[in-house]
Amino acid sequence: MTRDVDSSALTLTVLLPVRNEGVNLPIMLRMLGAFLDVPYELLVVYDNLEDDTIPVIKQEQETYPQLRGLLNKQATGVGSALKAGVENARGEYVLFMGVDDIGPVLAISDMLELMEEGCEFVSSTRYAHGGQRF
Repeated sequence: MTRDVDSSALTLTVLLPVRNEGVNLPIMLRMLGAFLDVPYELLVVYDNLEDDTIPVIKQEQETYPQLRGLLNKQATGVGSALKAGVENARGEYVLFMGVDDIGPVLAISDMLELMEEGCEFVSSTRYAHGGQRF
């Protein structure tokens, strides 16, 4: 399930690996829509065609045309889903997020700023104030 998006203008790919997150996905989509102010795509990666997230992706594409689903054809699991997602991402930057983790949503603009300043890897964590760890 893919919708055409002008990838030349995308600043960010929000990569959401899922396993039966049909209940949580609409909540995350609303939050991302409210907080993101850059051109972005939402890439939801699932491992199997029975995942209950798939019908929600199809339903939510009416509201979120930048949303697309991707079947992970590599090995199952989060690591493989992330790898498949990165390989298919169209944004200049890629942000990994858990569909059920709303905390990092609040830090996206700060993380983008750090990337634009030259950071190659940015991770939101409650353990490192200011976003730096040595």
